[in-house]
Amino acid sequence: VTDANWETSRSCSGIAIMLNGGAVSWAAKKQPATALSSTEAETYAAAAATAEVVWARGLLSELGFAQRGPTTLWVDNTGAVAVASDAASIGRSRHIARRANFLQNMHESGEIEPRHLPGEDTCADALTKPLDKKRFVRLREYLMNSRVAGNAAAG
Repeated sequence: VTDANWETSRSCSGIAIMLNGGAVSWAAKKQPATALSSTEAETYAAAAATAEVVWARGLLSELGFAQRGPTTLWVDNTGAVAVASDAASIGRSRHIARRANFLQNMHESGEIEPRHLPGEDTCADALTKPLDKKRFVRLREYLMNSRVAGNAAAG
């Protein structure tokens, strides 16, 4: 699950790698450059998450848990999903071409399957921006797999 906060001068990327209903890896980090659009900020976050996913898939395979299908990469920006899924969209995104190419290569090789998840449902929001207490607690419970019922992709 990825998110980026584009409301600041340098966006913050948030990623959470979920396994069996709980977060096993998470990070929040300022992006090294100022994003020119929300799609650029979200693409940067998606590329960072994909690198983590590729590493986790390799580790799981080494431990005897071969990954038979792609890992779903939940992104809350439809433009970033298009960049990751469709080589034709790169023409509109040349300023983020390296990250876009990385995402597309990982999609084509079957490592990831980029999917859109509405922003209000993105658990990585807890890593990128201040939230009201109720929403923060709900997303934290999802990340920690501490809810008994109703666990969904977003929390």
